[in-house]
Amino acid sequence: MLLFFVVLLIILILLLRKVNENYFILALCERIKCVEGKPLEEKVCIIPGKTIFGNNFDVLNVTPEEKWHLRRKMLTPAFHFNILQTFNEIFKEESLKLLEKLKHLQHEDVNISDVIDEFSLNNVCETALGVKLNDIDGASEYRAAVHNLSTMIVRRVCNPLIISSSPFLPSEKSALKHFLAFFFRNSYVKTRYAMLDTLLHNEAQGLIDHQGICEEVDTAMFEGYDTTSTCLKFALLNLAQYPDIQKRCYQEIENLSIAQKW
Repeated sequence: MLLFFVVLLIILILLLRKVNENYFILALCERIKCVEGKPLEEKVCIIPGKTIFGNNFDVLNVTPEEKWHLRRKMLTPAFHFNILQTFNEIFKEESLKLLEKLKHLQHEDVNISDVIDEFSLNNVCETALGVKLNDIDGASEYRAAVHNLSTMIVRRVCNPLIISSSPFLPSEKSALKHFLAFFFRNSYVKTRYAMLDTLLHNEAQGLIDHQGICEEVDTAMFEGYDTTSTCLKFALLNLAQYPDIQKRCYQEIENLSIAQKW
C-alpha cells in the first residue's frame, strides 16, 4: 500500500513539473512563449516574483531598497522648500484656466474626471519638468496615453491572471509607446528649474544613466498626476455630497480674499 502511494506521488510530481513548463501552477495562468515556442525567459529578462506565485500576484511593483534610497536622496534637492514656493504661480495660473473653462461649461453636462485629469497633468508637468505640456507636439496623444494606461493598470490589478503574464493588447501597446520617455522624443523649451534639471546634473556626475532618468520622469509624471487627480476628484465629490461643508469652504476662501485686499 505504501509503495502504491509513493509511486502515485512520484507520478503526480512528474505531471506537475510537466504542466509547470506551460503554466504557472499556483497562479492558474499560461506562461508566455515566443513564436518559435521557446520560453520568454530565454529572450528577455523576467523580474523574479516576490511570492510563491511567481510575479502574477505581486500587485505592488516596488523598487529595490538600495535603488529607492539612492534615487530619493538624488531628487530631494529638486523639492527644496524655496523651489516649492515657486510652484504657487503655476498652481494659480492653472487654477484660473480651470475656472475659466468651467465657466464656459456651466450650462452643459461636464465629465469632471476629464477636466481634473487635464488640470492635474498640466500642473505636474510644469512643476516636475519645467515645461508646459500644451507647448509640446503630441500633447493630446500623451494625455490619451496616460488615461489609457490608468485603465490598463486597474484592469490588470483587478485580474490576477493577467497582472503581468498576459500579452499587451494593441491599445495597451500604443498607450505604453506614447507614454514611455515621451519628453525625450519631443522638442520643447524649459521655462524653469525642475526635477529634470536635478536628474541631468546627476547624469553628468555619473550617478544615473539615461534609462534611469526616463524611469524617474515617467514615474513622477504618472504617479504624481494620478495621485493629485484622484484626491481632487474625491474632494469635489465630497463637496457636492455635503453642500453645508461646501458653503463653509466657499466662505473661508471669500474671507481670505477680503483679508488679502486689506
